[in-house]
Amino acid sequence: MVPKSGPSGRLMSDLISKNHLRAEIVRDVYHQVQIHARGSSMSEAKPQPLWPAVLADLARFKEEGPGFRPMIRGILSQGFQALFVYRVFRWLYERRVPAQPFRFLAERLIEITTGISIPVEACIGKGLRIHHFGGIIVHPQAVVGEGCTIYHEVTLGDLGGRGGAPRIGNGVLIGAGAKVIGNIEVGDNSLIGANAVVLTSVPTGHLAVGVPAVVRKIELKPQSAKSSGQPDEFTEGR
Repeated sequence: MVPKSGPSGRLMSDLISKNHLRAEIVRDVYHQVQIHARGSSMSEAKPQPLWPAVLADLARFKEEGPGFRPMIRGILSQGFQALFVYRVFRWLYERRVPAQPFRFLAERLIEITTGISIPVEACIGKGLRIHHFGGIIVHPQAVVGEGCTIYHEVTLGDLGGRGGAPRIGNGVLIGAGAKVIGNIEVGDNSLIGANAVVLTSVPTGHLAVGVPAVVRKIELKPQSAKSSGQPDEFTEGR
C-alpha cells in the first residue's frame, strides 16, 4: 500500500496516477485507431450490387429441395424479409443516397415484427441464410462473409461498447443462441455450436463449442446429392 503522507508518498502516488492515466490514454487511442482503420477499409470497399446479392440469398432456399414451394416459403420467411430490407438500405447507404426517416421506420418495423436487427453499417456478404427468426443482433461494425448461415438468438457484438466487433468468414454456420463477441475472426467453413460464447478467434475449418467456447479441428464428411447445404455429420480432428 502506498503511503499517503510525506513527500515520498505523495510523489509515489502522483507517479502511479500519471502512469495509470497514460495507460488509459494509450488504450483509448489504440481502440480509436482500430475503429478508424476498420471504418476506412469498409468505406473504401466497392459497393455491392443489390440484385446479385438478393438472388444469392434466394438461391439458398433451393437447398431445401426443387420446385417453387421452398422458394415461396423462403420469401415469406421473417429472416429473408429482414435481410431484404437490409440489402435495399445498404445499397442506398453505400451510394450515399439519403433514406431517412424511411430507413429508421423500416428498421424499427423489422425489429418489432421479426426480432432481427441488422444495421446498414454492417457488411453482410451475399448468400446469407437466416433460419428461423427472433433475437438476432448484428453489431454495426460486424462483417459477415458469403454463404453463411445464422440461426435464432445469435449475437455478433462487442464487449459492452468497446473491443470492436467480429469478422465472420465465408461458409460459416452459427448455431442457435451463439454469441460471437469482440474484435475476433472466424475462419471460413467453421461451425459455431448452439449457445456457444466465442471470445477468441476461430481458425478456418474449426468448431467452437461451450461457454467460453473451446475450439477444435473438425473434418467434414462428404455430403449427399440431396444435402440441405449444411454439414450433416462431422468428426473432431485429433
